[in-house]
Amino acid sequence: WNTLRSENEIKDNMYKELSGTETGLVHYWNFNQSSGTTINDVVASNQDNLTIYNNSNSSWNNSGAFSGPRNALSFNGTSGSYVSIPNGSTLNNPECSVEFWVNFSQASTGYNGIIDKGRGTAASSNWYFLTKNSGEGIIFGIGNGDSPGDELSYSWNDNAWHHVTGTFDGTNMILFVDGAEVGTRTATMNANTNNISVGERLDETAPFTGDVDELRIWNY
Repeated sequence: WNTLRSENEIKDNMYKELSGTETGLVHYWNFNQSSGTTINDVVASNQDNLTIYNNSNSSWNNSGAFSGPRNALSFNGTSGSYVSIPNGSTLNNPECSVEFWVNFSQASTGYNGIIDKGRGTAASSNWYFLTKNSGEGIIFGIGNGDSPGDELSYSWNDNAWHHVTGTFDGTNMILFVDGAEVGTRTATMNANTNNISVGERLDETAPFTGDVDELRIWNY
């Protein structure tokens, strides 16, 4: 692929569950389980199941992301409580889109990890989504070996669910919130073989307090 996912493509899929066979979809976790420590990848051809650590501090809540009886994974802000996605070749695309629904249980007071594949000065930094330093809002970053990397951010303060998408085509990164483009810039991304952490920073610090649902990774 040599194009980013478009605003229309994002809007077409954000309010519904997917089958897992959509073109370009490489991983999809819908968090509809209600127990256990493994979350299944809906994309059978690239199945990469998630492992929940310290799951006494993470649980499933009813999801308010969109209509229908569904679940979301909830984090209570306890350090060491997170979900780990093991690295694989399908997670190391130089072009990708990452999308998910998120709801803050409380205003953040630091750069807490929502979904993190690497941020910081290391050559292995990659892409990440953090909370803003205060209030409710999102930072989408592309790790370039500096701290911070190339970043875009957007704020809200309404205690509501929001859909977030970050796209990168190897040169340009774009942040979408609720299907609307809210920022764009050029960026440089380092390749890495990191796992992905959900609910906490990759170094197991700065845990998130809130719910995450419908995590999807595309190859464009």
